[in-house]
Amino acid sequence: MKRSSLLLVVALVLVGCSDDDGETVTAGGDTTASTTTAAPTTTEGTSGSTTTPLVEGGEALEPIDVSELASDPGWEPRPDDPAAVEAFNTYVADGPKPYADSPLDLAAVFLGLSDPEEGVRVEAAVQGNDVTILENNIPDDSIAAQLTILAFEPGEGDVLRLVEVTRQISCRPGRGHEDFSAEPCV
Repeated sequence: MKRSSLLLVVALVLVGCSDDDGETVTAGGDTTASTTTAAPTTTEGTSGSTTTPLVEGGEALEPIDVSELASDPGWEPRPDDPAAVEAFNTYVADGPKPYADSPLDLAAVFLGLSDPEEGVRVEAAVQGNDVTILENNIPDDSIAAQLTILAFEPGEGDVLRLVEVTRQISCRPGRGHEDFSAEPCV
């Protein structure tokens, strides 16, 4: 698809944006409902359809090479654990971490993106200290894609601190909602 056609699709999708509820985990471990204005688009290709949400401001996510992202074998990813945000901040602050000033690398370590399951396509967008990660083609019979928004703020020195994680899923056709929501698939 040519870039001008893609921009037209993006503009048309923006006109129809709606809020989706998501579940948010904050640094204090609290879980709250939140909203995002990311409206998904679906692109048909030779390997099936890909759901790509837009980040605030209409910027599309871009595919990333996960082999270039930071990894840390000392951190066990557990993004669904409410205590993980504070534990991650403590882990990063406890020692020199070469990735501690990069929101994208921090997000990659927190989520364990350097070693995705086979066939999973990872896309990302970074806006300031906020990172939006899309994991598409998840090997699950009901979940098609997972959208994670991570918000960082400056901490001590050059270290960024994770303050909020919002996760939403998109279900496969016939398995529930096909837009991004915190609601489970069936």
